[in-house]
Amino acid sequence: GKAGDDTLRAVSSTDSLFGLGQIDTMVGGSGADVFVLSSAARCFYDDNNTTSNGESDYALLTDFDPSIDQIQLAGPLSQYRLAASPFTDRPGTGIYLDKPAAEPDELIAVIAGVSGLSMASSAFTTAPIVAGGLVGEYFNGYWNDDLSFFEQAPVIRRRVDASLNFEDSAVSWNLGSTPLADLETFSARWRGYLSVPVDGDYTFYLSSDDASYLFLDSAALAPSLANATIANGGLHPTIERSVTLSLRQGLHDVLAVFGENYINNTMFLSWSSVAAGIDKQIIPASALFHDPVRSEEHTSELQSRQYL
Repeated sequence: GKAGDDTLRAVSSTDSLFGLGQIDTMVGGSGADVFVLSSAARCFYDDNNTTSNGESDYALLTDFDPSIDQIQLAGPLSQYRLAASPFTDRPGTGIYLDKPAAEPDELIAVIAGVSGLSMASSAFTTAPIVAGGLVGEYFNGYWNDDLSFFEQAPVIRRRVDASLNFEDSAVSWNLGSTPLADLETFSARWRGYLSVPVDGDYTFYLSSDDASYLFLDSAALAPSLANATIANGGLHPTIERSVTLSLRQGLHDVLAVFGENYINNTMFLSWSSVAAGIDKQIIPASALFHDPVRSEEHTSELQSRQYL
């Protein structure tokens, strides 16, 4: 960090390894700094190795002032505990992620030279997210099952979509007076988080005309056609494909993409779960979340485009 209030992030929120195998040093500055150790959906530096306590990958926080600085973790904060640093040459406080049963708790970070902290203090905060849907980005042209299209093409419209429940009508897609209004050749990408209410099996249903793909968890951060959770690609009339997964309670990264190449355009994302008591239904806005940063980008986009 430098002089002033800084946000320090050693692991990118789109890094599918989440800090695995890394020991990163994060240096604070003279202002009120935020040390980011998580995305909204997951804590970084958790190797998910059930036999080790994670001392080979963690963040080393230096120049941390608990009176003004904060550490951002994936909530709830009750799933973490504090203990003395396990390293004699790096004294301070260790942040551990509680693990179930006999599995060793996972070291996430060492706060160098600091002791006497409490997880209930203002020094710890959770990653902010916004309820009510996924961030949708709309593009002119058909992506043709090439994911690089979404990184290269300009975004024509960005907004928060409460659900992926689009019928073959201009009213349903609501693309207004944009170049996409004719609904003939366009593509879309949705990103955010899915909130799973209880541990258990969940069936996801992806229905579209034309191509669509769904990616969950690490696949959403480093997507390829090969690692798609559901692949419904190619030019075709409305087709529904499904998959059943065993998921843990909490937030899961989600990415969905879609493309329409003339004549008819539908896109539906549904789920069901016996464990959660969910009959087959469109995934509701109450189960979908997005980053506030993307909301701010959305606001800026609205202000800069007259047709939005």
